[in-house]
Amino acid sequence: MDNFTHYFTEDEANQLLTDLVPLVEAMLTARDELLALQPELQETLELAVNNGNSRVSSEALDAMQALKDLFSSIQAYGVEIKDINRGLLDFPSKRAGEVVYLCWAYGEDSIGYWHTLDAGFAGRKSLEK
Repeated sequence: MDNFTHYFTEDEANQLLTDLVPLVEAMLTARDELLALQPELQETLELAVNNGNSRVSSEALDAMQALKDLFSSIQAYGVEIKDINRGLLDFPSKRAGEVVYLCWAYGEDSIGYWHTLDAGFAGRKSLEK
């Protein structure tokens, strides 16, 4: 049994993209900031063990908090984040009486795919079929 509180229609999911696209863009930016800090972050963490301090730790903490806040904001819509690198979101839905996901990836103009709950991105099927 699923635990979804809402099932999106294709139209609802598409309308929600207006709110979600800026959040996904910000999520991707925060991810990029963390990745850019990663080489320095290892050194900073090693210094932290010896009570060192660095601007990198502050920047990394800020980016991590931004990611957490963005995850919460996106999930508050009832949408699942499936892949932070792709900006991949799944919207619980029903298709022919079966619970499925409507699937959207950052850069796509609209919701164009769906997949079963266990199929994932590789199992996406066009909504037009």
